[in-house]
Amino acid sequence: MSDENKKAVSPTRPQAAAKSPAARANAGVKSGASAKSAGAKGRANEKNISDKNNEKVLIALTVIASLVLVIILMFVFNIFNIRTMFRRATTDYDRILSEIQAERAALAEEEKRVNDLIEKQKAKEDELKNLQNDIKERERQLVEQYGELYQAKADGTAQGVETKDEEAKKEQLQKTVKIYEQMEAQDAAKIISALPFSEKVEILSLMKNQKAAQILSQMDAKESARILSEIAKK
Repeated sequence: MSDENKKAVSPTRPQAAAKSPAARANAGVKSGASAKSAGAKGRANEKNISDKNNEKVLIALTVIASLVLVIILMFVFNIFNIRTMFRRATTDYDRILSEIQAERAALAEEEKRVNDLIEKQKAKEDELKNLQNDIKERERQLVEQYGELYQAKADGTAQGVETKDEEAKKEQLQKTVKIYEQMEAQDAAKIISALPFSEKVEILSLMKNQKAAQILSQMDAKESARILSEIAKK
């Protein structure tokens, strides 16, 4: 290549170099425009989605309101006898509720009655237990008196003592008999049945005939017959 041609070509290189920053600037502008366009599209899509959601909610509310309105109209105009059925259902509910409440009240009353019976039975058992303890104590005193009498006889000092001890024994026995007479015949029969045979005969023979008969009727038939036979011998 000739020198002239080289000179002619060389000025064009700076011009090409000078165009490069402008091209880059144009490219940046285009890139920013593209980003703005993408952002605008994104916001538009979000708005569309929000509008669709709002539309769905509005449709759902409209459907619900329509259903409520239909139900109200059916009730007001008694379509398909819905009002009659509702009133009947309410009446049945009230009736069932009343029956349940009445049953609860009856159960509560029955429970109270049972508790009262339990309390009375417990009080009766406590009273019987106290009477049994009283009788045991009196029997213990009689045994002590018998022991003192026998000891006095053994020591040779029983003169005049036997009569007093016999009187004390009879007095104590009369008190025991009165206790039995105050008891229910069934309860007295249970206690007397546990005593020795001789004591059974002695206690029943000192009782009033009517009370003794009631107690004997609550005892074993064979045992009652033996006691009556022994009493008849006296």
